[in-house]
Amino acid sequence: MQFLRADLGLTRTVLSLHNIAGSTGSIAAGLVTASLIRRIGRGHLSRVASISLVIGIALYLGPTIIFTLPGAFLCGFAGVTILQCTSSFLNSHQGLAAPASISEVNALAAGIGLISPIIIGSFVKAGIGWRAGIAVAALILVFVEIIRGRDVSPWGAPRNNEEHDDSHDAPGAMPGSFWWACLALALTTACEASILTWGPELLHHQARFTPATATQSLGLVVGAMGLGRWYASQLVKRFDVEHMYQFSLAGTAVAFAIVWASHIQILTLIFLFVLGSMMSVHFPLGITRLMRASQGRPDKGTANSSITSGIGAGFAPFLVAWLADGTSIVIAFVLVPITVITALVFAMRNRVPLVSEQSI
Repeated sequence: MQFLRADLGLTRTVLSLHNIAGSTGSIAAGLVTASLIRRIGRGHLSRVASISLVIGIALYLGPTIIFTLPGAFLCGFAGVTILQCTSSFLNSHQGLAAPASISEVNALAAGIGLISPIIIGSFVKAGIGWRAGIAVAALILVFVEIIRGRDVSPWGAPRNNEEHDDSHDAPGAMPGSFWWACLALALTTACEASILTWGPELLHHQARFTPATATQSLGLVVGAMGLGRWYASQLVKRFDVEHMYQFSLAGTAVAFAIVWASHIQILTLIFLFVLGSMMSVHFPLGITRLMRASQGRPDKGTANSSITSGIGAGFAPFLVAWLADGTSIVIAFVLVPITVITALVFAMRNRVPLVSEQSI
């Protein structure tokens, strides 16, 4: 985002319209993916989403916002569609092992994602440019679809009738507890989107990192998220998801406060790692709570979460940018602890029952 801003000469507020575009894509995905899954199945929808994401990346690498804004929208739509298909498939396929498996797959994703800021920062330092670094993601998507092969039926066939089965949603409306879990997930998404979007600029101004080094430093956050999610996949087998979720939210608030206030680079780097470790379980445990609360409606649950999370992911970075343009990036980041503490309050006051206490 910072390199795009420099190339196009945009203000923070105008640049953050890309977050709005991406979140609009996420919201659009939430509105249509549940019905698309019923019609064409998760497998075919995942493939269409991969192709769409490649196109979105290509547009995002364009020379003006005429290209980059539609690219951000398409990336948001396609990326969230892939997340929804994967999460709902694992929830249906893994049963009681779903919390662990969702944490494991998110650990793998974060582990792979560790190389993203490192590649981009390295390409910039080498004079190749940030666009070449992002293009690597499109090549990986093509490779994934080649490996997956032509048969995508194991991911879930279309729904041929209106009768309920284990691979599709139960009928009925969402219970009230679902919406509180959904709001908590949206708030943590807003926190993470703000940090991953504007974190390099905060590090540049507060801890005096160079722009390229600040971008690479986010690799500590993503790497810690990978390790944290792998470790959490083991812990959820022994500890209550609710307690782990609340602990991670409290830990995020403390770790971010230190990063936010620190002018010492080594201290900042240490607590970036701690911050990533705490943030690591926000999504896997948040989506697990959400699907538990959906009471057998994982496709609808993930679709609705994409709408609320899309709003949080789009508008939180926009608000940070708007505040930063009027004050400073450091003051603007007050939004992050507000979102995390609010999510913690929601989680503490609206506990989601264990799997054994309800039908999934």
